[in-house]
Amino acid sequence: MSGRWYTWFLEKGLTQEQEAAFYRDVQDHLAGEAWHALRGLAINTRAWDEADKYFALSRSFGTTHDPFQGERVEKPHIREWTCKVQELLWKQNKVHFRVQLDDEEFPVWVDIPLEAIVSTRSTGFPKVAYNPEQFLHFELKWIISLQKELGGSTHPELEAFLGTWTVEERYARLFPNNFRPKTWEFAEASLDQAVMKDPTFLTRWIEALIVQMNEDIPSRCKPPYHHVIEWDFDDRILNYHHPVIIAYKEWRKRYPIMVPGRAFIPVR
Repeated sequence: MSGRWYTWFLEKGLTQEQEAAFYRDVQDHLAGEAWHALRGLAINTRAWDEADKYFALSRSFGTTHDPFQGERVEKPHIREWTCKVQELLWKQNKVHFRVQLDDEEFPVWVDIPLEAIVSTRSTGFPKVAYNPEQFLHFELKWIISLQKELGGSTHPELEAFLGTWTVEERYARLFPNNFRPKTWEFAEASLDQAVMKDPTFLTRWIEALIVQMNEDIPSRCKPPYHHVIEWDFDDRILNYHHPVIIAYKEWRKRYPIMVPGRAFIPVR
């Protein structure tokens, strides 16, 4: 959703029906944006109570130039945040995106209501980027949380690094788009106490996660425009010993471009 599609909703002369149709299209596709890196989000600040806290990390559309765009309507309450899109989250009776804003010094974690997002675009280089945190932080944290609750053997150092989630915190993240096809069934079943009595359940989940990762990474690493990328990635996790981390590090060797070098400049 780039170029004219991204800013079309700001053009002059749109009917209320056209604006409403565009907004519905955006809302329908938003869940699929989970775990995508370097996204631009056009946000209605009137629908996001905390927008003013992060105003300095946004930009006005009045400063942009698009030669394909028609006359623009001034809507100062619509601003853009460029960010690293992470997980879907149920919070305060609404679905939110947890995103990572970059203030050029420290990453800032923010939860944005999906209903406040009026348009979205890909940005940066590669143009389509995926976050490895989906495998290495999100699902591992879920699995380790379950291991701890069940009293099974855990990786204490990794557990201390990732932390754990309560049942309620996991339930708030139970969206299919937060997972991959081979692991969603495990996440969905993990709230069933009868299923969790199976001693092989978590082992099978870890195996499925590695199989999924072994399918996803080669299919997603299609340079130069399509890649898994460690943008603002906490690579300290790679120091811990776990089958998922070991498998990921092998792919990291095969696709060194996953690790941005100094020449990598994100196009906001």
